[in-house]
Amino acid sequence: MVLVSIVVPTYNEADNLPLLVERLDRGLRDAGYEYEVLVMDDKSPDGTYEVAKKLAGKYPVRPFLREGPKGLSPAVVDGFREARGDVIVVMDADLQHPPELVPELVGKVLEGYDIVIGSRYVEGGRIENWKWYRRLVSLGAVLFVRVFLPRLKGIKDPVSGFFAVRREVVEECLDRLNPLGFKILLELLVKAKYERVAEVPIVFRERVHGKSKLGAKTILEMVIHTLKLARYSGDLLRAVKFAVVGASGVFVYLGSAKLLYGLIGGPWIVSLLLAFEVSVLSNFVLNDLWTYRDARGKGFWRRFFGFHKASYVGGVVQIAVHDLLMGVVGWVLAGLIGVGLGYLVRYFLTNWEYF
Repeated sequence: MVLVSIVVPTYNEADNLPLLVERLDRGLRDAGYEYEVLVMDDKSPDGTYEVAKKLAGKYPVRPFLREGPKGLSPAVVDGFREARGDVIVVMDADLQHPPELVPELVGKVLEGYDIVIGSRYVEGGRIENWKWYRRLVSLGAVLFVRVFLPRLKGIKDPVSGFFAVRREVVEECLDRLNPLGFKILLELLVKAKYERVAEVPIVFRERVHGKSKLGAKTILEMVIHTLKLARYSGDLLRAVKFAVVGASGVFVYLGSAKLLYGLIGGPWIVSLLLAFEVSVLSNFVLNDLWTYRDARGKGFWRRFFGFHKASYVGGVVQIAVHDLLMGVVGWVLAGLIGVGLGYLVRYFLTNWEYF
């Protein structure tokens, strides 16, 4: 019989926890799974731990009153250490993650997948009753991860808090996990050894009781966490190399423009366009040999034309943003914003071609 361990980090979830456990019990028993719910509580002032102890008299609930650093991800890692199951599921207690889908996630793991993600962004998944700014923050987080952790580009919802994982995957990387904030899945996707990942669509609903814990601190922690993981994986150094090559391209462009104008004369625009192409060629060679020397698995012409596409699209974005903002924030600041966004677009699209 398969044992499923469900790790639920909690803080002020006294009202939601009984509903969650009841729905989990119904779904897992109907599916024929034995299970345990590990309630990892951060000393909630609303009595969540006491509620969990009462539930333990009726359901296979194991409550833990945590003494270590507070936070969702540290609580989940503590839960990993205590879990006894063959499959470990991580989910929130606020009922935004549908408990009825836990058997489906577990079933996919038993089919042979290493990590199965409850995803809001695959076909069939969606978010209900979120204000526009929360949607924007969530999508921004996904985009940020895809820019700085390009190896995860095939995963639609890498910042999901609802997923199932084989016990062996967790055990192998447990000592390497160094979680910060809310995104423990990112830790696993970057640091664990796995082969197959699946995403199951979920309908992500507003919490039933209590307030959302999303705030400026959470967003900042996500940014810092992603950059730390990018440093761990080597992708942050890659981003720096890409910027250095881009800076060298500016000098190649200016020198080529002057040289070409001296050679061919005529309208400046001709020399400028040719100089831009020379700088793109220079950047391609340097990036291909230096920045992406460990990621040249695709054919030369695919990389060559893909880099050109990224360079020209990024150039258009840079010029358009500069022109759009120049009358609002001034010429210099508009130029800096344009350069920054152009860099991100070039880097993102170039990563897409190489990975």
